[in-house]
Amino acid sequence: MRSRLALLAVAGLAVLALSACQRDPSIAATVGSDKITEDQVDAILADAQLNRPAPNTPAPAPGNPSPSPAPLGPVQIDRADVVRYLVLDKMCTADQERRHFPSGQGADASEIAQLKAISPNSQYAKVFAHVTACLNGELTGTQPVTPTDAEAREIYDRAKANGLQVAAYDKIKDQIKADDTIKQSIAVKRSLEDQARAQNIVLNPRYRPVEVGLYPIDQSQPIPFEGPQLIVATLGQSSDAIQPF
Repeated sequence: MRSRLALLAVAGLAVLALSACQRDPSIAATVGSDKITEDQVDAILADAQLNRPAPNTPAPAPGNPSPSPAPLGPVQIDRADVVRYLVLDKMCTADQERRHFPSGQGADASEIAQLKAISPNSQYAKVFAHVTACLNGELTGTQPVTPTDAEAREIYDRAKANGLQVAAYDKIKDQIKADDTIKQSIAVKRSLEDQARAQNIVLNPRYRPVEVGLYPIDQSQPIPFEGPQLIVATLGQSSDAIQPF
């Protein structure tokens, strides 16, 4: 029996080692059978960096040479931003092909372009506009749900962690659960996380987990998925899981 257990242990270690070796570092994420490559991420970032609106250059004073244009700084996006929206895009598009729902109204590409200092014709702006249109169609008719005790506690903990002045949890737990906006956001969170599990989203460890903000602390936040959040949908495997691509 002891030798059998030893063999099983060795076999288990071999499987873990094989899984680790099979992980392809050139893959940023997989959504079902679709792959998002690091080359795709590089290309979208490069496109955003190159295709930016020219900065405003003041008119030259009489008799003075034209001033040099102001240098362009880096774009306000990073690799994790790109992966987040590519994952959402593939996930929602696959669900749309399966259920044949119409897209809703998408974000104005010129608005996201202005916020991120990129061109509205950039790939990043186009992906963002397509994602928001698809998600608005996918989530139309989603019925509000009452948060569980665990979900209500997470909302409270996020509020405290972000410096909001709130009463003791026991005093406001029922208020959290009764809030209509929170109920709707929790329904969306569950829907997105269910989709992520159903489509077997797997992420390169450097991007785990993909988080999608659904209830910004600052309601004037121009991009609802970004900034400090009270409610977040988490997509992809846990950061300590060994997942081959």
